[in-house]
Amino acid sequence: MTQEKKTENLIIAGVWVVIFVLPALYLYYVSVTDGSEFDGYELWQTWKLLIPFAVMFCVHHYLLIQLYNKRQFAIYAFTMVAILGCYLMYMLIFKPDFPRKDMMRGPVFENRDHWRHDNHFDGAPPFPGEGLPPQHMPKDFDRRERKGEQLHPQPHHNEKIGPKYLLLRAPVMGRLVIALLMMGVDLGVVSLINSGRTRSRLLQLQKEKLAMELEYLKYQINPHFFMNTLNNIHALVDIDQEAAKRTIIDLSGLMRYVLYDSGEEFVPLEKEIQFIKLYISLMRIRYSSKVDIQVSTPDNMGGVMVPPLLFICFVENAFKHGVSNRHQSFINIYVSFDDKKENLSFLCVNSILEQEKKDNHHGIGIENARKRLELIYGEDYVLRIKENEEKTFEVWLQIPISQQA
Repeated sequence: MTQEKKTENLIIAGVWVVIFVLPALYLYYVSVTDGSEFDGYELWQTWKLLIPFAVMFCVHHYLLIQLYNKRQFAIYAFTMVAILGCYLMYMLIFKPDFPRKDMMRGPVFENRDHWRHDNHFDGAPPFPGEGLPPQHMPKDFDRRERKGEQLHPQPHHNEKIGPKYLLLRAPVMGRLVIALLMMGVDLGVVSLINSGRTRSRLLQLQKEKLAMELEYLKYQINPHFFMNTLNNIHALVDIDQEAAKRTIIDLSGLMRYVLYDSGEEFVPLEKEIQFIKLYISLMRIRYSSKVDIQVSTPDNMGGVMVPPLLFICFVENAFKHGVSNRHQSFINIYVSFDDKKENLSFLCVNSILEQEKKDNHHGIGIENARKRLELIYGEDYVLRIKENEEKTFEVWLQIPISQQA
């Protein structure tokens, strides 16, 4: 049994303990306020009515809902009707109800013969005029006695004593409706919980898939880029050994970020910008002065967090489709905040080469970036990718700023 299931069972047990304790607390409160004795008999009668509800709930929660989850709706409905029918038969045949007896606090006086024993009433005449001279007797005494009229009113306390607890006063059909509502609420709560669990599992699977895609992107960056950079370093060793050393240090810093820092959910914006600059510095080795690369970033980036490796796919795409050693080309990258520092904007504009016009600029990296943005930010981001008439390709991304805790 999983820990989640154990917690669910403890909550159900706790709820039913409270349901069974409430009648005792209520009857105790009544006994204190009325100054009477605690009515244990009524408490037992109440518990006898609650036990079938508890049994029906357990059968429904632990057995019938399994049928519902397996989409066996016909069997579920038939079993529900059978359970409610059995409960109705139980109520009609055994009548587990509070006995509504005439609980008398004194004798029932139906005629005056009960009053004729002088030893009980010290010789006091209980009826008006009895034992008095005829001239002092009521004129209609004999007539009232012949008609069988009650000469003395019934004591006011000679009445039915009904149950104090509400459930004992509910009719049979009312209790049947309560049972039906109880199982309906149970089904609704379980369906809601299962729906939440399904969404959580789906989100977890999406995150795992995203992590796998991110790992794929890492390895996609590593082989070709790493190989080309090593070739450039090899060429620099004989030309400029100091430049070769700096390139090795830059490559080491870039690979360290890819392998370690990119495993975090969010990283400081400074690290992400530094990674982009290292990538650009290593890529510059391959191109001549005909390629113009500009990077503009805010002066103060303290506390701003972004997803790792979010911008690299757009920069890679710009180098792949927008620059060449044979033609004048450019890449301009701008990172900025809005006035209230609530949103971050990333803009990458690059030239389009004639031979690249027919190619599709929307590679797997950009599609994976879009999926990541949807999972992380939902609908709170804007990504616009377009090809301008000025032979430029533009990617504009806006995301809400996450501050470092």
